[in-house]
Amino acid sequence: MKSILSIVLFCALSTALLLLTSFGQASESLKKVLQVNASLSIGQQVEFENAPFILLEGEPSTLAEEGLGGYKVEIIAERNQNQSHTHTHTHTHTLYSKVYNYTKSGYQLLGMPSIKLKYRSRGRIDFVSETAGSVILQLEIVEQADMETDSRNFGQAIR
Repeated sequence: MKSILSIVLFCALSTALLLLTSFGQASESLKKVLQVNASLSIGQQVEFENAPFILLEGEPSTLAEEGLGGYKVEIIAERNQNQSHTHTHTHTHTLYSKVYNYTKSGYQLLGMPSIKLKYRSRGRIDFVSETAGSVILQLEIVEQADMETDSRNFGQAIR
């Protein structure tokens, strides 16, 4: 059994505070906050199941386990073009990911798969890494909310 040195979940919402002070443009002021549950298997080893990633559109969220045999997964969500903010449950996002495993020399990139998903839909990405074998990443957008990033409307930031 591999030892766990640390498990880190970075929440993209912390980055949102920076955006609140730097973005004031109306066209960019409404973004989605998504909860994406992810499961990862590398080789025959299940690394995690249904781990929650909190994503602000365009900002990364990361889950990592350091130490030999560990992993790191980074996910970024981008709204697909030509979709308005008015139809909350019908638009799709492309989820871009980077999957690493931890070796003696640090993190090694296994792949950078992406997938398009709608709200409440589940997707599965299978790929083969030369160094780690079969990699399976399952993703599902389970929650979403609008977030106002225009700092002039800070009092009504999340609805």
